[in-house]
Amino acid sequence: MPFNLIPLIIILVALGVVVVICVRKFPDVANLDVDRLPEDKIAKTKQKLIEERFKRVIEKTRGRFGFVVQPLMNAWDGAQSWFRKKVGTSKAFLLKAEKTYAPCKNKESVVAPAEKADRVERILADADAYFEAGSYTDAEHKYLEVVRLDQNNSMAYRGLGKVYMKNGAYDDAIKTFEFLLKLTPQDDTVYVKLGKTAVLAGNDEQAARYYEQALAMNAEVPVRHFELAGIYKELGLLDKARAEGKRALAFEPANPRYLDGLLEISIMKGIKKESMELYKRLRLVNPENKKLDEFKERLDTLG
Repeated sequence: MPFNLIPLIIILVALGVVVVICVRKFPDVANLDVDRLPEDKIAKTKQKLIEERFKRVIEKTRGRFGFVVQPLMNAWDGAQSWFRKKVGTSKAFLLKAEKTYAPCKNKESVVAPAEKADRVERILADADAYFEAGSYTDAEHKYLEVVRLDQNNSMAYRGLGKVYMKNGAYDDAIKTFEFLLKLTPQDDTVYVKLGKTAVLAGNDEQAARYYEQALAMNAEVPVRHFELAGIYKELGLLDKARAEGKRALAFEPANPRYLDGLLEISIMKGIKKESMELYKRLRLVNPENKKLDEFKERLDTLG
């Protein structure tokens, strides 16, 4: 009698192994982005994926548990037949219910423009708050929620681009900002965001082009000249760097950052008179600058 229980025990153990393997393999099926599929194909697609995944797992296991797997396959086929019958009955019921309640459903799904605008504004505020708090994943989710409600919301795309910059996803940030340009082609600040992202990504040539475009649209922002000067310096274009540094300083003659930057470039160019003048101005407006001694030593080496 005990010997008759051995096959049953083996079957149960094997079934447990197969179930564990299947459970480990199914999360990606559960995470399927069904929003992109037509509604009438969602259930069929997920069911087909589950069936195919289960069968692949069974086939891999067949070699090791061949004497047990075949009964399991037979049981699975039987379960499928039973499931299809039940689904057919349930589907008929659901179709009837859909016809009955469709008017109510459609009425509920209609959202007034004012209500939608208020909702978008609230979600954007939440997204911005998450971003400022450093919760970039939560911020991204909120910005995406806005995009689902309003596919042309420029503030949501701007927020997403900033999130991707913070997360180091520079390619995604650039693609997002470039799409934002299609929505707001006259917004020169987007070119600045693209330039900053390109710098972070290590592509100074591309960054320079973005900054040049931003300045072509609005040259009255001194920090853009200063940042472009730094990019040109990294590219070894010292004449261009010096010109942009001077433009920045023309807007704010006592800005210590601009004086520091232009002094660095002037020393690299070997222009002693200009460098000495900039050094004196920097020492006057920022006597605590830790680079003053270094600048003085470098100035003394100039001919």
